[in-house]
Amino acid sequence: MNQVYSRLCIALAISLALTACGESTQFREIPLGDPISAEQNPEMSPIPTIDQDKTDKTNKAENNPGYSGEENSPTAGDAPLDTDTPAQSDNPGQSETTAPTVRLFTDCEESPEKGIVANLYELPVNTAKLPDFSSLSSLRTVCLSQLNIKDRQFSEGFPGVEGLFEWFALDMQFKVNAPKAGLYEFSLAADDGAILWIDGAEIINNDGLHEVTTRTAKIYLTAGQHSFRVAYYQGPRWRIALELFWKVPGSTTRSYIPASAISRVE
Repeated sequence: MNQVYSRLCIALAISLALTACGESTQFREIPLGDPISAEQNPEMSPIPTIDQDKTDKTNKAENNPGYSGEENSPTAGDAPLDTDTPAQSDNPGQSETTAPTVRLFTDCEESPEKGIVANLYELPVNTAKLPDFSSLSSLRTVCLSQLNIKDRQFSEGFPGVEGLFEWFALDMQFKVNAPKAGLYEFSLAADDGAILWIDGAEIINNDGLHEVTTRTAKIYLTAGQHSFRVAYYQGPRWRIALELFWKVPGSTTRSYIPASAISRVE
């Protein structure tokens, strides 16, 4: 009797144990290779997703206080990436785009190397041709190295004379050393009027109010120095031009009379 009772108790205990195991999820069979999800096991905490990019930026920010978080942007402490900014000049006092101004006319005492001495006159408005200089008073003298003033705008004026850009005249005298004897061809281009004299004789008359006009003449010169005089006047602003060319004997091309051949009248 006792044995029967013991067997019944053991059978009952086994039955209760099997029932409890069937209802629990902790003994559920899970196929190999399938991930364990929170749905399969509500007690399992989800695995946090790691944002690697965010982590990298955080590490960079911690190691570099100037890092902005944008890979292609400059940091707060860096200069902007401006590819249009020109490089700094070796001479900070000189502009990168503006060349030093070279004055056409200079003070004669300050420029002893310049051989052309010109008396400067102010003319009445609407002057139609070169004046009689003997009836005018010169404002001052200015000097040039050559008569090589190409057609250009003129607004710089003259040293020591305020605001004279138009209605003025220049009476220029100088000496020219002819390298050899022979027939020389001279060309005088001017805007406005100009006249050339050599050794007192009028060679080219290009007078009058006009745009750039060129006139040419030939003259025989001996080797050595000759006296030159060029009278020029400028009418209304702003453009001027005054060029004196020569073609020496034996040459087929014309050129400016070089400064080395020009000297002052003593």
